[in-house]
Amino acid sequence: MNFLYFLPIVLQGALSFFPHKTWIWQMPPSTSLGIAIGVLVFSFVSARLFKDFKLNGSFPFHRILILSIVWSFMLFFPLRDLRFGDGLLLLETNYLETKLFGFQTTLDEMGEAGIHSLAYQFLSKFWNTELTLLSSFALVSWIAGLGYLLFIGFVIRSESLLQWMILLSSQGMLVFFGYAENYSLVSLGLVLTFFYFHQIAKKEILETKDLVFGTIFTVFCMYLHLVAGHLVFVLIYLWWQLDRKEKTKALLLCSSIGLTLLLSPMLYFLYIHDPGIDLFSTHLAHPPLYPLQRMISSAHVWEVLQLLLFNSFFAFWFLVFLFFQKDETFQEKWKKRETQVYWIGFLSFLFHAFRHNPMLGYPADWDLMGFFWIPLTLLAHSLVSPQSLRNAKNLLIFSLLILFFHSVYLSKETQNTKNLLFTAKQVIDEFVEKELEAIEHVPKREKKFVSKMDYFFFRNLTYLKASCPSSDRDQIIASLEALESRWKREYRLGILRNKAELQSFLNDATTINTTALKFLEADTRCRL
Repeated sequence: MNFLYFLPIVLQGALSFFPHKTWIWQMPPSTSLGIAIGVLVFSFVSARLFKDFKLNGSFPFHRILILSIVWSFMLFFPLRDLRFGDGLLLLETNYLETKLFGFQTTLDEMGEAGIHSLAYQFLSKFWNTELTLLSSFALVSWIAGLGYLLFIGFVIRSESLLQWMILLSSQGMLVFFGYAENYSLVSLGLVLTFFYFHQIAKKEILETKDLVFGTIFTVFCMYLHLVAGHLVFVLIYLWWQLDRKEKTKALLLCSSIGLTLLLSPMLYFLYIHDPGIDLFSTHLAHPPLYPLQRMISSAHVWEVLQLLLFNSFFAFWFLVFLFFQKDETFQEKWKKRETQVYWIGFLSFLFHAFRHNPMLGYPADWDLMGFFWIPLTLLAHSLVSPQSLRNAKNLLIFSLLILFFHSVYLSKETQNTKNLLFTAKQVIDEFVEKELEAIEHVPKREKKFVSKMDYFFFRNLTYLKASCPSSDRDQIIASLEALESRWKREYRLGILRNKAELQSFLNDATTINTTALKFLEADTRCRL
């Protein structure tokens, strides 16, 4: 038994007892201590339980049992903690656009947003309450999760049961636990695409057609969410491995196919579809990037490290130990092209985590910033050896336990959550009933921007007027009403078509919105 592998367990448990607890450990200290002690005891009394199971192409009972347990946790403990992800804002935006326009369209997450809208329309035919907003996202998340479990259960081959269980060790899998965000389908798409890249990289000679299909898979993932564009770095690496005579042909063919497939729907939704996509609300037009000084700051490095430890706990520590122990099997496998595919994919999404500004911070944006769990987990799975896996089995068990415990802990649905959803749905329904006819007469390329601004004023004024009377409240209401009058006047006169005027207006709106939100958060006595 290698006690070195117990150090991450002890370290992780200790972090939860710090006076200023890091965000990555959401469970109470007593729970983390209990898990750590349980793993230590388990490692001593059940040393023979986790021997390697040779698969030989079969599908053993052990896999079916473990998959059933994970699927049960996905279904019975869906994430309901709105601190994770965009929370209420995401649900409001999707519901608002679904009610106004039929489904949500956005350049950043075109496929995910539209599919969630269609899921809501389907569910609302049978069950239309405030919880249907959450359930539509949960349904898509479960479908993606089922796809992931079936894929790793029936397609990816492993030499032992323990090696296979690495694919279940990442807390990044929480996106499949009925999670209300636009990242479940793209996560599944990334898993499938990385597996395809891994398979073609094993070939002795790469062909142009391999990269063409890789380009198509990449574009499909980008339809779901543009963050998948980081797969392009893997495509470039594979292109570099082509025979010199093939490179020019492959570059021209893949570039033309990729750009055609990617730009066609974007141009359609920008210029033809009614309503057109609002460029002011897309990161593609206004990418939130950190300045270089912030990217390499110690505070940001610590943020990214926390994220690594949260969603890639086992894979991160396992690979660190393999690297420093100079395992012979590790050295041999590391040089292979298929291994480099995962490594480059990890670095690509790690670069995203460093350069992209998480507008909501952590833990809210843990999902958008943490896609590197996918190539890192696949990398750990591909580099194992029997000896390294025997040493790390306790670390693996610990990772599985914290996945299950976090799913239980984050599934707690408070009455406040239900109240927030009920109120949000009620306000949006009132807004749509009042403003739908007017919005239909707005030019199609301005509909989304106008509807969002109108809803911004309607929502804030509705919430504020229902809050407890005070001089501060009356002052904020007066400021909002004045800004609303300015919005209607300047939009009607075309003043806001000037970029400088528009930016000035948006800055004022942001300032007042921040003030209103802070007041509403502090107002705990009066609710709608």
